Amino acid sequence: MVNADEEDLAAFWKEVFRQYDDDGSGELDIEEFTDAMRRDAEIPKHKVPDEGLVALFNAIDTDNSGVLERRSVQLLPETG
Repeated sequence: MVNADEEDLAAFWKEVFRQYDDDGSGELDIEEFTDAMRRDAEIPKHKVPDEGLVALFNAIDTDNSGVLERRSVQLLPETG
């Protein structure tokens, strides 16, 4: 069963891809991801420098393809 937090996370990623997947490929590159995290997730540079976002991107990009696929990020396990 899907809980409200999972629905919120899925809705967040859906909106991120809608707004930042500039070429409509269903993938986000590091630049698109960084833009999304700075604007929509409201993560300022003074709290998480660019290197931190690159590290996060690389942690999510488990196949080392250099892009995040829409279907992959929506399947991320929840931590907490």
